[in-house]
Amino acid sequence: MDSKSVINRAGELVPGLHLLGHPVGPVYYLDSPQPVLFDSGFTALAQAYLDDLAEVLLGRSPRFLFLTHSHYDHAGCAGWFRKTYPDLTVCASLQAQAVLRRPNATKLISELSREATGFFLRHGIPRAKESEFLPIEVEKVLADGDTVPLTDNLSVEVIATPGHTRGCLSYYIPQRKMLFCGEAGGIRLHDGHIATEFVADYQAYEDSLRRLTELDVEVVCQAHHLALIGPTAREFLRESLQKAMEFKEMVLEFLAQDGGDVGRTVRRVKEIDWDPRTGFKQPLPAYMLNLEARVKLLAKEAGFVISKSN
Repeated sequence: MDSKSVINRAGELVPGLHLLGHPVGPVYYLDSPQPVLFDSGFTALAQAYLDDLAEVLLGRSPRFLFLTHSHYDHAGCAGWFRKTYPDLTVCASLQAQAVLRRPNATKLISELSREATGFFLRHGIPRAKESEFLPIEVEKVLADGDTVPLTDNLSVEVIATPGHTRGCLSYYIPQRKMLFCGEAGGIRLHDGHIATEFVADYQAYEDSLRRLTELDVEVVCQAHHLALIGPTAREFLRESLQKAMEFKEMVLEFLAQDGGDVGRTVRRVKEIDWDPRTGFKQPLPAYMLNLEARVKLLAKEAGFVISKSN
């Protein structure tokens, strides 16, 4: 792994851009006269993020927190950031705002956060500790095409990239050629495998990836594990699009062979997509739930009569 183009550590990635906490659930900090954060990570790493942030802020306060979507591993510590920095403005899509207002959603975020904390502690993730989820209000709703100026010559452009969820947003800084895309870009793992991350809508996911491949990027800040720099960043987005289409074709081929048996297809995909992976990877129960959702979605979109084996 080229340590200059594929980075899997906390700290400064390129001048002015820092990964806070831990690569398994990063928060990204961009230094500017109006300092900004991208995503807020897991509750288990709340203090780690805050400690790292204090070191780079040097007594200042962050101005904006841009959330890519409302999942527990991206909105988990927004409340802690807001509590620590009262002037922070939390930004996200209208859909994410609605989700984070729902009591059942915040309850689920709390439950998943506790489960993730246990997993982190069992696997010795540095600086992980128990920390509750603090509900948060999205104060600034963003939509496709919006621009948030940071200085006269630095701005954050908003790109709607649905597919992983219906309200996913990506954030692009054209002056620095930086992209913060959450799972909308897929996830490159440590072994080079790219995980395809649609849950809400496959075609929207593919269309979103096509938009991302058209950007002039030098830095791609992934949702998890790695940050990609230089030509590697551009190649990743193109490869992620190709892997998404290959994943779809594999699932549809298995469904046809299995007569629409989702359970059997899920097991066959797991043998190819999860079993060979080495090192730190998504816990199997979470992976299986995610995979079943993706297989069901593709089966429904393709018109299969879904059956499920015991």
